[in-house]
Amino acid sequence: MDPVRLRDLARQLDAELLGDGEVLVTGVAGLGDAGPGDITFLAARDRTEQLAHCRAAAVIVGPDVAAHRPGLRVDDPYAVLARLLARLETPLD
Repeated sequence: MDPVRLRDLARQLDAELLGDGEVLVTGVAGLGDAGPGDITFLAARDRTEQLAHCRAAAVIVGPDVAAHRPGLRVDDPYAVLARLLARLETPLD
């Protein structure tokens, strides 16, 4: 994945930007595997404690999940994650 600013992902994925839009996203990974540059996702409030220990640069969250870091708030995190994964090989405009 070519680096993309979080604010650009927010625009392209019709998401609410949370925090610093200048964060560079270079990959996608799960909560336990994410590192600097990665965007991860959290759909369930009962897993927010895991997010506190995650090293991801940003997170995709649902409408009722607190991110406490840069991220994207969306109505359907699963659908947005699927769209993002489908675009990994395709440059985002």
